[in-house]
Amino acid sequence: MNFSSTAIRFGVCVALAIGLASPAMAGEEQVLRFKSSTRAKVAAQDHLLVIAEAPKGGKPSRLIVPNKTADRFDPDPQQAGVVKALKPGDLIQVSGDAADGSLTLTSIAPYAFKPGEQTPNGYVFMEVQPAKAAADHPVVVLSKFGEKNNFRLAADKDGKSDPLLESALNPLKAGDSVWADVAPGSPPALVAILPWSEPTGGKLLKVESANVNGQKGNAVQIEAGGKTIVALVPGKMQDDKWVTDARVLAAARKLKIGSPVFVRTQEDGDRLWLRAIEPEPRPVAQRPVRPASDTDANGLPKPHLPGVGGVPTPGGIPGGF
Repeated sequence: MNFSSTAIRFGVCVALAIGLASPAMAGEEQVLRFKSSTRAKVAAQDHLLVIAEAPKGGKPSRLIVPNKTADRFDPDPQQAGVVKALKPGDLIQVSGDAADGSLTLTSIAPYAFKPGEQTPNGYVFMEVQPAKAAADHPVVVLSKFGEKNNFRLAADKDGKSDPLLESALNPLKAGDSVWADVAPGSPPALVAILPWSEPTGGKLLKVESANVNGQKGNAVQIEAGGKTIVALVPGKMQDDKWVTDARVLAAARKLKIGSPVFVRTQEDGDRLWLRAIEPEPRPVAQRPVRPASDTDANGLPKPHLPGVGGVPTPGGIPGGF
C-alpha cells in the first residue's frame, strides 16, 4: 500500500483534528460507518488509520491498524486488505484494545446485514426488559446496524398491553430478524412486531366497513395468490368504542382500487390483521443507451448541428436559421 508525501502530511493533520475512538469501545464489537483511511504517526511511528463514525453520524473516531513490525510502517495485511476494499459509507464491524487513550484494532470486517435490516421497519430483536416500577412499561430492545433502540411496549389507558403483541414477542430469540411497527413518541412505542419475511404482493380490491369486536371498524380486500383475503385494520378499544389505527387506514385509503400493493398481515385465530400496506415500488427508469455512432471516443454524445446528418431544424427548414 503506497502513500505519497502529500497523503502523509494530510494524514498527520487528520490525526490531530480527529479524536481517538472512545475507550468504551475497547473489547466490544461495534458497528461504525467507514469514512476514509490514511497514514499518520501514532507515538512517533507511522500507522494505517481508519476514520469512522457512528452509523447515524457524529464525531469521527480514529482506529489504528497495528503494524506487524514494531519499528516501521507495516500494517497487518489482513486488516489492511479489508480497509483497502472499503468505500466511504460502508458499515464495518470492529473490535479493539485500548491503551494510552488509543484504540488499536484487533478485528475489522464489513458489516453483515441481517435479513430486512436495510429496510425502514427491519430490526434485529435483542430483548424485552421488564418494567422497573408499577407505573412503567416494559421496554423492547431492537437493534439496527449495531445500535440499540428502546421501544416502549404499547399499552391501553389501563396499562394493559395488546395480548397479540405479547404473543408475538414470546417466541423471539436474541438475534432474530423482525419487522416492527413503531408509533412516534418519547419514547416511541412498539405497536406490532413480526418475524421478518418479505411482504406479500397482491392487488387492492376494496377498503370497506367491517365488524370488529362488535364495533364498526374497517377491513381491506386483497387479491393475492389467486384468492381473496380480508384483513381487518387494527385499532384498540377506547371508552367502549373501537378506534381504528388511523395510520394504517390512511395508508390503505390513499391507494387506488385495483393497484398492485405489498401487505403485511398477522394471524389471530380465525382473524387476519392488516399490519402494513404500501404501493408496489415503481421501477427505476433506465436512461436509453446511445448507439456507438452517437458517441465520441470518450463515450460522450457527439454534437449535432441543425440540418446535418438528417437532424431536423426549427420549422423543418434544412440548414436552419
